[in-house]
Amino acid sequence: MHGGFLFIDSANLVVHEGGHLLFGWFGRTLGLWGGTILQWLVPLTLAGYFFSQRQTTAFAFCMFFFFENWLYTAGYMADARAMQLPLVTTGDPDLVEHDWHTIFSSLGVLPYDTAIAAVVRFLGWCGMLATVGWLGWTTRKS
Repeated sequence: MHGGFLFIDSANLVVHEGGHLLFGWFGRTLGLWGGTILQWLVPLTLAGYFFSQRQTTAFAFCMFFFFENWLYTAGYMADARAMQLPLVTTGDPDLVEHDWHTIFSSLGVLPYDTAIAAVVRFLGWCGMLATVGWLGWTTRKS
């Protein structure tokens, strides 16, 4: 862990930036939200696949990773007003924008950035703990 982010968050960042590029084909708004959409969609889709294949451990790993992404997103959300995190872009560095500052501003909830982030972080922890609990229960049952 360095600066509040985990090593695995480097993978999250790559997927996040790829989401901007992918969803950017569908307009500016989807392009803006696309980073978080893809970041959450990749592990969730993999979890769905492993669930359909009845691969319990792989399913649990992907669900844990899905919810861990919520912590990463919450950190970014909490920075919406302060805008102190270093930003990464795949485009022109002069046009870089803070996703959650722009999103929260457009929704009129920017003053609540840290409160929203706290809820997202809490739900992420709940999801990770529930996933570990479910895996333990399932393993013990079998």
